[in-house]
Amino acid sequence: MNRLKTIRKKLGASQIDVANAIGISQQAYARYENEQREPKLETWQKLADYFHVSIGYIQGLYDKNETETDKYLIDSIQQLSFEKSDKEKITDIIFTLNERIEDLESKLNQMQHLEEYGYDRNDY
Repeated sequence: MNRLKTIRKKLGASQIDVANAIGISQQAYARYENEQREPKLETWQKLADYFHVSIGYIQGLYDKNETETDKYLIDSIQQLSFEKSDKEKITDIIFTLNERIEDLESKLNQMQHLEEYGYDRNDY
């Protein structure tokens, strides 16, 4: 589910305001907002620029609490010409990898903490 309507309302903009700003009709914008039609990548980019967020965010792929790496990777995927199901699979892989990286960082921090107390890496 895209976030076009939510973001637009938070900004206090009308559909006409957004449509005029990105060079489309209000009717076309309404179809995008109501998910009756999917914008082309160029239009997604115009919308992202207008709202000052990433394409992935307005497409509803992630929220603002996710890492910049996630945002970059997801936006990059959006520029590829995969089928939607493939994009979703790749997005799931990215989140899984990010979780694993966080786990490894946590373990590394624990190891560094133990080394401060005189333990050798070979001890654990």
